[in-house]
Amino acid sequence: MTIRSPRSLAAFAVTTTVALAMGISACSQTNNQGAEQLASAKATLQSAAAEASTAASAGLASASATVSAAQATASSAANSAKETAQGVTGNTQTIADSDVVVTVPEGVAHVVILGSDVKLTSTHAIESITIGGSDNTVTLASVNRVSISGSSNTVTYSSGNPNVADTGADNSVSKG
Repeated sequence: MTIRSPRSLAAFAVTTTVALAMGISACSQTNNQGAEQLASAKATLQSAAAEASTAASAGLASASATVSAAQATASSAANSAKETAQGVTGNTQTIADSDVVVTVPEGVAHVVILGSDVKLTSTHAIESITIGGSDNTVTLASVNRVSISGSSNTVTYSSGNPNVADTGADNSVSKG
């Protein structure tokens, strides 16, 4: 007998309890028949308990797997929402806000700053940065291309020799 749900397990337990009660009642009628019925009921109850335990273990494993999958999905959704809130799409991060402090997350290769007074830091190498706002301070580990159309921006990089296109005014790009 295979029990597939908690309801089936409960129904089986009730049926077994009733059968056991009936077996005990029959025991009072005749000693020999009652002893046999009691032994049979006991064996049935033990078998049911073993099957219930197996079904419960299988259900617990299934529930545990479902919870793990739900947690992974929730974590992925939370990371995606966080990246979207940070302006990350694929490997590009766009900062449209002003007066913010931003650290570029791993995996981002292209950064676009549209806001002003942004303090941006990247501890990993990026491919390019494009700055359209003004009064931004950018500190990078390494960058290949810098494009600036805004004004009064400061870009400092630790290593590399980026290609710089500056069509704005009073901007500074330097190794430091």
